[in-house]
Amino acid sequence: MKKFIILILLILNTLLTYSATFPQETIVEGNMLYGKNQYDKAIEKYMSVLNQGYVAPELYYNLGNAYFKTEDYTQAIYYFEKSLKLNPSDENASFNLKVCNTKIADKLEEVPQLFFKKWWTSLSHLMSLQAFTILGIVMCFLFFISLALYLLSRTILLRKVFFYASIIFVFISAVSTLFAYNQYNDVNRSDNAIVFEPTLSVKSSPDDKGNDIFVIHQGLKVNITDQIGEWSEIRLSNGSKGWVKTSTCKAI
Repeated sequence: MKKFIILILLILNTLLTYSATFPQETIVEGNMLYGKNQYDKAIEKYMSVLNQGYVAPELYYNLGNAYFKTEDYTQAIYYFEKSLKLNPSDENASFNLKVCNTKIADKLEEVPQLFFKKWWTSLSHLMSLQAFTILGIVMCFLFFISLALYLLSRTILLRKVFFYASIIFVFISAVSTLFAYNQYNDVNRSDNAIVFEPTLSVKSSPDDKGNDIFVIHQGLKVNITDQIGEWSEIRLSNGSKGWVKTSTCKAI
């Protein structure tokens, strides 16, 4: 029960964070500058909002578009990835990210994802974190109402109806909470990063004297699997692994 309460508080905290009022005027100014092809100035406006601590998938998406227009594809990839981290169902951000990935040097063939992991990811992102949170709370509320009506009902038919209704409500509430928790973890995890070095030699061990086993380039997305001191072990989408300086990559 304690863990459940902590989970609800964490989700509600995230909900309140993402529903905060954004400095809309500054964002509108950035959009106007973008429309006038003044992309560097638009980036300054968007970044000023970001530096105030405000985050939203739309803000990251705008930054990705502005950086794409300046042909800084590494930054564009980084911000499209951050946008999709908050809103994985955004088709525009997904499409623009694919376009950006055609502009970088490394084009890797991904290892196919296991079907059940792909199925789970798709289900857990059918709705937003906020939507799953609200659904879970509403279903939990309806469960208690149904349970109370079940206990107060005098006829067998009504007791059966409210009994099965309470089971359905608590099931939906549990699943919604689980999906919301999964999304919350996805948003707060930092095990993926973008390479920001133009050319980066990947080492066989976390040491400057380690052998160079392969070379990667800026804009590539990597998965961080371990960290030792100033070194990070990375895994590429094709399964290759090695060590790089942590400072060469920027966590998404």
